[in-house]
Amino acid sequence: MLRFFRGITLDELSRKADVDPATLSRLERGLLKDTLGSRRIKEKVAKAVGVSSESLFGKSEDQL
Repeated sequence: MLRFFRGITLDELSRKADVDPATLSRLERGLLKDTLGSRRIKEKVAKAVGVSSESLFGKSEDQL
């Protein structure tokens, strides 16, 4: 994930994005189902690293 390239730890990103570290870990491992809640989490993470959610995660099913 982008955080590795930017040298950001999981805990740092979880604080910056206001996302639980366990949830962020599941997101990185692809274990979150595509729901409205997970899309909001993806938006928060993308904003925290300064990119669009589409560029970081691709388009969601409802955007295709």
